Amino acid sequence: MTPKEISILANKFLTGRASEEEITLLMKWYDSFDEQDTVIHTSSNEEAQIIKDRIKNKIFDRVIPDWSERSKPERSLVFKLSRAPWLKIAAVLVVVMIAGWLLGSRKEKPQLAVTEIAVPRKQLKKITLPDSSMVWINAESKLTYAADFNQKERIVQLEGEAYFDVKHDEGKPFIVKTTYSTTRVLGTAFNIKAYQQDSSVTVTVIRGKVQVEDAFAHTSIITPNQQVYINPNTKKIIGKTVDAQVYHSWIKDILDFNGENFYEVARILERKYNITILFRNQATANCTFIAGFDESEDVFKIIEKLCRINGSKFTTSSDKKYVMIDGTGCE
Repeated sequence: MTPKEISILANKFLTGRASEEEITLLMKWYDSFDEQDTVIHTSSNEEAQIIKDRIKNKIFDRVIPDWSERSKPERSLVFKLSRAPWLKIAAVLVVVMIAGWLLGSRKEKPQLAVTEIAVPRKQLKKITLPDSSMVWINAESKLTYAADFNQKERIVQLEGEAYFDVKHDEGKPFIVKTTYSTTRVLGTAFNIKAYQQDSSVTVTVIRGKVQVEDAFAHTSIITPNQQVYINPNTKKIIGKTVDAQVYHSWIKDILDFNGENFYEVARILERKYNITILFRNQATANCTFIAGFDESEDVFKIIEKLCRINGSKFTTSSDKKYVMIDGTGCE
């Protein structure tokens, strides 16, 4: 019999609706029950044994009231129990009820439907969320939110970079989660950069007020033209004043670099133009820039101008997919 059929018979017996034939069928099932069988399927043999022991103990608690005061039963006691028809039925019912309870308690909560927007290299995407908030998602980034978004809270998960223009709703905070941070707002405009390969998070406020908490319970409140940088390696959250317009200019197809080093700039160019940039030495990678370019400009022209600033040079592979930067450092 299936577990569902056993449960139906047990319920009918409890309510006095079981026929003699059904009681006999229930007893036959119990006679065929091997206590070594796994009543409940689990991922661990050890866990399954613990559950079976709990079921057996509860059977004896129900059938023999002073069982808890006794030592573990001998095998003969189990045989005696199986020969007593009414005790046998009681044991069956306890097994069914406890197994059902354990199975029910171990069921995973139903997973909510999830919307995921993934943006590949060389692209950016503008979307409107169910609450009418607008989000620009940068290249090689992913935004995820559940079907219950905007019911009690407005929660999104970000991997990569996005600019948020959040519709004000005092009763429903807007929350952006990344690997290392949680950003909470009511209604504002801000930019978050949280690429996995960067192993850091940068939050910049354009309008309104934002609360940022890192993975180490440090919290900062930032307002327009303020920025926090979270470094999980040092476990620090650092704040500073910036020109916030620079940090979301990418939504207008403009590349603005304001103090980023060559390595960070290279990562941005890789995502925008789907190339790979390598450095022959660390000194060149550490050189910083203040520069701006239109994204429609040829990427190799951009790299050439950047190399000219610090006296370095570059070569490309025959298929133009790889770039090697070489130089002695910053001039």
